Amino acid sequence: MKSPFKFLDSFTKEDKDIFFGRDQETEELYQKVFESKLLLVYGVSGTGKSSLIQCGLANKFQESDWLPISIRRGGNINESLTNAIQKAGDSFSGETPKGLKKLLRNLYLDNFKPIYLIFDQFEELFIFGSKSEKEDFVKSIKKLVESDLQIKMLFVIREEYLANITEFEKEIPEFLQNRIRIEKMNRSNAKQAIEGPCKVAGIEVEDGFAEALLDKLTTNNAEIELTYLQVFLDKIYRTATNNSVPPLGEMPKAKGAFNIKILEQLGNVKDLLGSFLEEQIAELEHPDEGLIILKAFVSTKGTKRQITQAEVLDYSRTLGKDIPQATLTVLLQKFVSLRILRDKDENGRYELRHDALASKIYEKITLVEKELLEIRQFIENAYDNYQRRNILLSKDDLQYIAPYEDKIFLGRALDDFVA
Repeated sequence: MKSPFKFLDSFTKEDKDIFFGRDQETEELYQKVFESKLLLVYGVSGTGKSSLIQCGLANKFQESDWLPISIRRGGNINESLTNAIQKAGDSFSGETPKGLKKLLRNLYLDNFKPIYLIFDQFEELFIFGSKSEKEDFVKSIKKLVESDLQIKMLFVIREEYLANITEFEKEIPEFLQNRIRIEKMNRSNAKQAIEGPCKVAGIEVEDGFAEALLDKLTTNNAEIELTYLQVFLDKIYRTATNNSVPPLGEMPKAKGAFNIKILEQLGNVKDLLGSFLEEQIAELEHPDEGLIILKAFVSTKGTKRQITQAEVLDYSRTLGKDIPQATLTVLLQKFVSLRILRDKDENGRYELRHDALASKIYEKITLVEKELLEIRQFIENAYDNYQRRNILLSKDDLQYIAPYEDKIFLGRALDDFVA
C-alpha cells in the first residue's frame, strides 16, 4: 500500500483525491487569478503555497482552460523563463520564434489556451540574482503586462521577501495590487488533512487520534505547521505498516491502523526534521563529507538552492573539502534515496526537498563558512554585472581581462579572502 502522505513534497494535480483542508483558499486563489494579469501569492514557509497552485488551483481548471508553465530561477531567471516557454512549445510549427512575446504568442496560437506563467519560489531572484538579472527580468514582465497576450503571471514568494517586490513597482506599479496571503492551516482543516487521506487509502483511524496527533505538534490550538504535519504523518504511516504484522498468538489488526498507541510509541516529536537529519548523516560512511555536501544546497539566507553536481564540488571546495567525484555521485544518490534531495531535473540541478530542511542544515553552518559563502555570492554577482558591461570595453581591454575571467577570477578572490 502506497503512503497517502507527501513527506516533504508538494501536492500535484494527480494528488487531488488526497488533498484536504484547503477548499476555501483554493476558491479564493481561483477568483484572484482573473482580477489581473499579475497575482502575488505569499506566506511564510511551510504554508503549502506550491501545493495550493499545483494541486488546488490546477484542479479548478479544465485541460482546455489553461496552459501552466512552471519557472524556477535556476542559474538565471531570464534564461529559465525562455527555456521553459520553448520546452512547452516543442510542437512549434516551423522555426522557433525569437523574443519572449513572439514565443508566447506562437505558443498560444498552437494551443489556444490561456498561458499561466508560475514563478515558484520567486524569492530566489532576490537571494541569488544580480542587479542586471533583475533589471532584465522586470523589463520583460512589463512588456508582457502591457501586451495583448492571453497570459497570467503568478509569483509565489516567501512572506519575508515581499518587501523586495517594491524594487519592481517603479516599472510596474500594479505588481503588488493583486495578491493573496496563504495562512497556516487551522486545527479543523488539519483534522481533514489527517482523516481524509486515511479514508481514501483505507487506513483505520481510532477515535480521538487526529486530535491527539495535533496536540503533539502544537499547543493552545495554534495554527498547524503543514510541513511537520506531513512529515509526522509519513512517519506514523511507516510505523503503522511495520506494526501491521502482529506477534504470534495475537489477533491481526487492520493494516496500517492509526491509533493513539503509535503516538505514544513515537514519543517526543519536537524536532522531527532535525532528528531525521542527524540520524541519516550519522549513518553515512563519511558523515563530514555528507554534511559539507548538504551545506552546499543552502543559501546565505538559510533557504534551499538549486545547483548542479559540478557546483556542489565547487562549493564544497569553498567550504574546505575536496570531495572525490565518485564519492560525491554516490552521496548525492544516497540523499535522493533518503528523500533529503530531489533528483536532478532536466538541467542537471539537484535541490533539497524543502526549505524546512535547509533551515536545519543552515543551523550547522559555522560563522566562517557563512562569511565564505557570502563573499562568494558577492563576487559572482559583481562578476555578472562586469560581464554585462563588457560590450563597452575595447578588444585590447578584453584580452587583458580574459585570464581573470570565470573560475580563475572567482577562485583567486576567494583565496585572497581565506588568506
